[in-house]
Amino acid sequence: MAKADKTATMSRLHSAARLARTALAARLLGHGFYAGQDQIMLALDREDGQTPGNLAGRLGVRPPTITKTINRLQAQGFL
Repeated sequence: MAKADKTATMSRLHSAARLARTALAARLLGHGFYAGQDQIMLALDREDGQTPGNLAGRLGVRPPTITKTINRLQAQGFL
């Protein structure tokens, strides 16, 4: 594949990924979820009772980020 073709393909892939993320965010917001909250809910569904540190490691974020998001989920009544 020529370099120009690769560049065009990567550009289209990037655009498609951005559109998919935007569509997912809109659908999640329709259910009261914000970006990232869905991943925590899915991780807890797979294995309940995980610590914030464990969740952070699994999701590749810092523990304070998990704690803040968990607090929001609790305030929203999801946890």
